[in-house]
Amino acid sequence: MSPDSHIQENALLEKENFNVRLSTPNDEKHLDTLYNLINMVNQSSASWASEGHIIKVKRIDRESLRNIITKGSSGLFLAFPTPSPCVYPSLGSDEIQRPIACLKTTIEGSKGHISLLAVDPEYQSKGVASSMIHASDKYLISHDVFFSIFMIHHRRNGIKAQYRRLGCQPTGRIEQVSDPDDPIKNVYYIEEWERPLKATSFHFSQGTTRSYAVKSHL
Repeated sequence: MSPDSHIQENALLEKENFNVRLSTPNDEKHLDTLYNLINMVNQSSASWASEGHIIKVKRIDRESLRNIITKGSSGLFLAFPTPSPCVYPSLGSDEIQRPIACLKTTIEGSKGHISLLAVDPEYQSKGVASSMIHASDKYLISHDVFFSIFMIHHRRNGIKAQYRRLGCQPTGRIEQVSDPDDPIKNVYYIEEWERPLKATSFHFSQGTTRSYAVKSHL
């Protein structure tokens, strides 16, 4: 993780703990787990975000994901379950098992593009995705970026409702995408949604380094 600060964020949820942090090249050991998580979670019947009946194309190939992980300062956030109780700030030493979620934040000009959001079905509806987005918000604001962009399948009304609750609104921009197995029949659309970020939500003391780590309790 890029040691950009000592700012901590604690969110009290319910069951067990998890940490959200930026990836490092050492996380290449989690490549297979992340690849399966990103590409399989939206195909799983156990996932509320399942799109297997709509989309069969993979979200990312293995080598592209490897390049993201091994690249420094890639903006890739990972969530890990941790033992309880755990003592901050020993994030690295108390991570256990495997990543349970990921999210990619890419800064393009004055906006941050959010992609590859995936949460293990076992940990869905427990605040993991919200914590990932919260960490991403801190990251973007620290880089003087105050708008985040999400791309959403046009038929996923449940996901749209979730993002609307987060403060997202459609921009009116859409992209047409085809299923490579049947490019004529299986055409769908990706809608662009935008969310303004509030700089007042986070206070970075002058002269201190910045961190986007989030420690939460499920």
